[in-house]
Amino acid sequence: MLAVLRRVYVPDALVLSGLFVSFFQGYMRDHYGGILSYGLADALFGLAFFLVVLESGLGTFFADTPMTRPLLILLLGSLPFVFGPDNHVLEGLLGYRAWNFYNLLFFYAYLRIKDEKQIRWVVRVVRGMGLVVATYGIYQYLQGPAQYLGGSAATLARHEYSVYYAPGGEGKVTGLIFRPYSTLNSA
Repeated sequence: MLAVLRRVYVPDALVLSGLFVSFFQGYMRDHYGGILSYGLADALFGLAFFLVVLESGLGTFFADTPMTRPLLILLLGSLPFVFGPDNHVLEGLLGYRAWNFYNLLFFYAYLRIKDEKQIRWVVRVVRGMGLVVATYGIYQYLQGPAQYLGGSAATLARHEYSVYYAPGGEGKVTGLIFRPYSTLNSA
């Protein structure tokens, strides 16, 4: 067992854990709330990025690819919106994170994935996680969305404008849009 653990690259394990947590982030937010449900995936990804940059350097992490310039333009171009006059700086930072944090996964994958075998493995893992989430989504759909939204004011407010349900009169759910393969952090 120790031999296997020695071969595990810690940042890769952190990224896979972050992907797994991301698929269930909406559930965690609805049922548990708190900073952990909102920040666990970001913390795992951030630590992985930090360790890789520490090991390889910024120049290697932001490798020169056809996507590097557009992603860096987005990264730098959206920075002024952090300090917009209509929002608090914390809101701006959270928006900046939402726009840019997962783009760093592109650079991480470009740095770490070296051959077709690794690409196929990553695709299988993500498909497997998507299948688990889709199965759970179908189960929720069959049980009815009101049961899983719980009725608390915070949960209903969080889902009021989401793509998962449309609010009806007097707090009733009138429609649910089913998305079997949800994107990362879509909730």
